[in-house]
Amino acid sequence: MSRDKTIQRILELSAEAHIARRRAPKDSPAFHALTGAIAAYGKVLTFLVAVETAGKNSPQLTDPLEVPQPESDPQTASQSPFISSLFKQISVSSN
Repeated sequence: MSRDKTIQRILELSAEAHIARRRAPKDSPAFHALTGAIAAYGKVLTFLVAVETAGKNSPQLTDPLEVPQPESDPQTASQSPFISSLFKQISVSSN
């Protein structure tokens, strides 16, 4: 699926979630689940639009990445530099 079609589909899903949330009783589990889904769709859209914008400015940024395979031992996989740097990036971006 192309990036444009992916963005379009996420927009559709977000719109459907907004409609469903309006029908759900306020403060119900469904209302809160849909609120979380809408927030997640927004974050994914922000990311995809940023990737698209970066790709227009520098096509190299959207080339496929080589992701190292995790090590077979779960104990050592969590200590790998790749996993450690990934967790650092996630914690920095969430602040």
